[in-house]
Amino acid sequence: MPDLRGRGATETTLAGYSLEQGRADIVALLDALGLERVVLCGHSFGGLLALYAAAHEPERVSHLILLDAGVEMHPATPLMVAAATARLDQLFPSIESYRAVVRMAPYVNRRYDEMNGFVEADLKRLAPHLYTTSSRGAVAATAALHVYAMSKGDWRSCAESVEQPSLLVHATEPFLMGMPMLQEDAAAETVALLDGTLASAEGNHFTMLFGPGAAEIVATITQFLRGN
Repeated sequence: MPDLRGRGATETTLAGYSLEQGRADIVALLDALGLERVVLCGHSFGGLLALYAAAHEPERVSHLILLDAGVEMHPATPLMVAAATARLDQLFPSIESYRAVVRMAPYVNRRYDEMNGFVEADLKRLAPHLYTTSSRGAVAATAALHVYAMSKGDWRSCAESVEQPSLLVHATEPFLMGMPMLQEDAAAETVALLDGTLASAEGNHFTMLFGPGAAEIVATITQFLRGN
């Protein structure tokens, strides 16, 4: 599972966060690994990038899997992203203090021990008793701007052009203030455009990646690939 540009352990550059650059990065990675065709799965922004890549690189993508990402995200998504990334760029005296910030986040409606790995992977040590996040707030904001630079019509055309077998796994619970990142009607529209398969997983846009939600996602993907 590669970290996208500016995320996790991948270098943060001054530019290069467009969907087109992300597509080029994916192709370069596949070339470097000697992989001709792969099952491409992405969550959130990664899902939209996977959709874009599948549409523009059909010969490199055998199956497309989207985790809570669709052709039209909730209108309040930019505000929800801002709230979720507010922890980035801050300074923390310890790993546990950062864990506490994540635990108290309003979108963490379910808590699982597996989240500790996510938390620790996101931190880098600056000095004794001083940590910050590897991912930067500006990167998340810039990536979001590139997503919204494409019109709803562009995203619909992108989905319609995908010919690979496709699966969308939708989170069943709201993310913030009673709002989901991806609404049910938008998920259904995306699947209709893809002529794909719609499934759901326990949790919200974030917590679906852990605990029972993660187990459901793995089982759904496994069944989907065996049938396609």
